[in-house]
Amino acid sequence: MADIDKRTLSAIHNNWDWYQAEFTTWGITYQRTTNAWYTFDAVPPFHSNLLWLGQAFPEQLLAQLREKKRGQRWSVNDTLALHDFTDFGLEVLFEAQWYFREVSQANQVSVTKVDSDEAFSRWIDAWGESNDVFHRDLWQQANVGFLSAGDGGIAYNRSADRIGVSNFWGHESAIQDCIQHLAAYALPLVGYERSETAHLLVNAGFQATGPLRVWVSKESK
Repeated sequence: MADIDKRTLSAIHNNWDWYQAEFTTWGITYQRTTNAWYTFDAVPPFHSNLLWLGQAFPEQLLAQLREKKRGQRWSVNDTLALHDFTDFGLEVLFEAQWYFREVSQANQVSVTKVDSDEAFSRWIDAWGESNDVFHRDLWQQANVGFLSAGDGGIAYNRSADRIGVSNFWGHESAIQDCIQHLAAYALPLVGYERSETAHLLVNAGFQATGPLRVWVSKESK
């Protein structure tokens, strides 16, 4: 791992912490090793069965997943965009970049944090994606939060030394207010975005640190 940007590693490990919070609320069994986060269970929409950090090719894990998920949807996040998984019946779903923002000065902004089941339902409705992505109890996880600032919002999760931001919705100015609110934690901010939405992070002072590539089984793309 010596050649991998430490900022990218920070973002990847925070993403694994996000998976831990989500999978725990769903009751999904998972394994976490130095190079991999994986599960043979069904996963919520927009999530992968394998998050692979290793520079070596994960042939054994891929073979196990292909066998156990035969006829079902399964997905792999190649978190360093190093490998070609075509021979395992996968094809590229999307590519993105990891992003990192150094600790910055916090300014006073007005945001609302989800603090009830009803507020979480309203946040999900405003987000506009499937209700099957987040478990109804996710907002109660200690290191997870959902913010809104009028006509926009974000989700975030806090690791020991960084905060991840994700699942943006609404107007950019409101999203920027939510990101600015998190600066009060005095921790670096991390995340990933595709090219079409990367401006939301770049305009907030994030820097791209490295690529990722998500693969999905061909029959489920």
